Amino acid sequence: MNNLIKNKFQLIFDQDKDLEALKLDIISVSLPSVSFSSITSTHKGSIKVKRAGDDVEFGSLEIKFKLDEEMNHYETILGWIFDMANPKTGTYKARYVPASLLMYYPNGSLLREIKFMNIFPTSLSEVTFSSNTIDTEYQEVIVNFMFDYFEVV
Repeated sequence: MNNLIKNKFQLIFDQDKDLEALKLDIISVSLPSVSFSSITSTHKGSIKVKRAGDDVEFGSLEIKFKLDEEMNHYETILGWIFDMANPKTGTYKARYVPASLLMYYPNGSLLREIKFMNIFPTSLSEVTFSSNTIDTEYQEVIVNFMFDYFEVV
């Protein structure tokens, strides 16, 4: 049994021409948490038992990526957020797209695909600029996405 290589992955936004050029230089991915509800019922008068509920809840998909020199990817994600809830006009326009997280073997062949249905960004981290750094440091940005559900294919 081989261990999963944790540094070869790509996020692809399907069926959206504005986002197809969004090729993030991903540093890390945190797959969402998944929780399943339970209900408590009383059995034989006083025994409380747990039973499966009917709700599945997902956490957010967190992607950390290197900021490109011209900040194009940051601007694209920011534009996506502002398209959904425009702070200038107060208008709202839903924009959900399917996306696929691709994981690769070290030789570059596809290992696994995780499909996210109706994904959309919910937060974009700050970008800090500093002239006090001596070494070349790449800017890192975190974007969080929510979605309806995901499946491993």
